[in-house]
Amino acid sequence: MSIDRLWLLGAGSVTALAYLAVRLVHHRSKYRDLPCPPHSMIWGHLKLIGEYVEKLPRGIHMQSVISELKADYDLPDVFYIDLWPLGPQFIFCVSPEACAIPTTENTFDMHEEVAKFLRGSVGASFIEGTNGPLWKHLHQTLAPGLTPSVIRGNHGSIIEQAATLRHRFSEIAKSGKVTDIRHELGYYPFQVMVKILLNETLNTQIYDDVKSAIDLQGEINATNNPFAKWRFGREAKRLWKRIETAIEPKIRARFTALQQQDVAPTKSSVTCLLDRMMLSEVQSGHSLGNNTMRIMLDKYGGPLSESSIVHYILMLLSVFPDALQKLREEHDRIFDKDHDKTVQMLQEQPGLINNLAYTTAVVNETLRLFTVGFSVRAAPSGMPTMEYKGRSYPLKDHLVSISQQTMHYNPKYFDEPTLFKPERFISAEPSFPRNAYRPFEKGLRSCLGQPLAMDEMKILLVMVARWFDFELREHNPSDKPKYSYTDLDTKLGDHAIQSWAFTAGPAGRVMMKVTER
Repeated sequence: MSIDRLWLLGAGSVTALAYLAVRLVHHRSKYRDLPCPPHSMIWGHLKLIGEYVEKLPRGIHMQSVISELKADYDLPDVFYIDLWPLGPQFIFCVSPEACAIPTTENTFDMHEEVAKFLRGSVGASFIEGTNGPLWKHLHQTLAPGLTPSVIRGNHGSIIEQAATLRHRFSEIAKSGKVTDIRHELGYYPFQVMVKILLNETLNTQIYDDVKSAIDLQGEINATNNPFAKWRFGREAKRLWKRIETAIEPKIRARFTALQQQDVAPTKSSVTCLLDRMMLSEVQSGHSLGNNTMRIMLDKYGGPLSESSIVHYILMLLSVFPDALQKLREEHDRIFDKDHDKTVQMLQEQPGLINNLAYTTAVVNETLRLFTVGFSVRAAPSGMPTMEYKGRSYPLKDHLVSISQQTMHYNPKYFDEPTLFKPERFISAEPSFPRNAYRPFEKGLRSCLGQPLAMDEMKILLVMVARWFDFELREHNPSDKPKYSYTDLDTKLGDHAIQSWAFTAGPAGRVMMKVTER
């Protein structure tokens, strides 16, 4: 190579390095006066976050990293995390007033990163990842089918599936074996949601495929090996494709049945959410278009893959026996002590579950301690900054994130935040700020499935809590707390820190000894 070429190559390399150095300094300098944990001009927060990920269990959800950082550095209500150039730039809101800015005072769109994540699993048409006209269409279609009154009409299906789960618990108890109960607890909400969507049940193979696909997503999230990510991703896509192949004929069959009805179907006459979603095509005389089919297939992937908070309810009740006793006493007061008569009362008087103040408090307290993940929003292009308590915070190029868990563990809002204390939700005037508790989020983008989830959990507890004891096993409880924001690892062991698959959930197998009383 000639000297001229060497000189040009060297000059080009120096120029490129100089450009990168200038860009690095310019970018990092933006955080000089912004609230954040210790920030490096070279690494930003990449090195710090990496250290925390190593400190916490493998595959943890990012919300635990944020909660630990908040506790260690006493971070303020609004703070930044800079992961450029390898990751996003975040602004975190962790107070009721700050969280209101992107949710209720304004309605920020979901960030494109949410759709990107969902596209690799349940599909980009899953409502949590949509915005604009598509979100509005999905919301208007789904919301009327998930109201409390409609859910009450589905109590029979919920009770039927809870009875199936109770029977399975009885079999496990008789076996005397310590069992991973994730399969049973996941199958219950799976079949309930299928019944509401399709008005029928699906075979176990489809559920097993959904569960396997979610487990693979957890492996993708946990590994830094690009080849492993590709391999797990390929297998997950194969499973989602098989799920779609099994479900698509059922969707087309229901569409044909709607078309052939003697009386034209209406919103008030349809019997399931799927029919409601297809109604416009049926009424207009159009065929079932590919876009509509895609949206409906995505609806199956999402709801069927949601983890049930019941895992954590049973875990917490097993290690806080006083709470379990109070729960059972409430059920004895409101229902019969005989199981069959209790089921009959549930069927004939569905409103009785609204009288379960302590049971509802147990569910709420579990949701406070174990939220399913944080929200990620995108600031409007015309809103480069947000104002909070007299200070201006830059929003451009940042993911606006609401870490509900971090707020739920803050002693400023919840006294004794690491203690499982359902009583905090029973008082007529709660001790915590009204908007500090937000497991389903708030505003227009709050979770549509909240009424269904709450009724599912309360009905299941009524049908199993008095007849079974659950003892958590093989969970490796700590002798003393390992973490700053929680000490629940001394009771729940590995499960105190949630792992990340599709949402936040238990870490690995949930091994329990089930005993029939």
